[in-house]
Amino acid sequence: MKKLLTEEEIRKIASSSSVEKAAKKVSRAFKLEEPKGKTPSAKLENAIADARDKLKREKKRRKRAEKKLRKAGQE
Repeated sequence: MKKLLTEEEIRKIASSSSVEKAAKKVSRAFKLEEPKGKTPSAKLENAIADARDKLKREKKRRKRAEKKLRKAGQE
């Protein structure tokens, strides 16, 4: 069986504030009810990709917020 997530990715997901949402997506991927044309593994991969994208967006958002705070502190 191939490794789905690296340890680093698991740590990132665990440390994010949206863990509950990511966990819901992953648990939904394992449900027996399948939309047309999607296998459970494809749904799981999509859920993991969505979680990764969300983590990237959250990281960028935090970085922008920190930059704004630093800029406001300098003025």
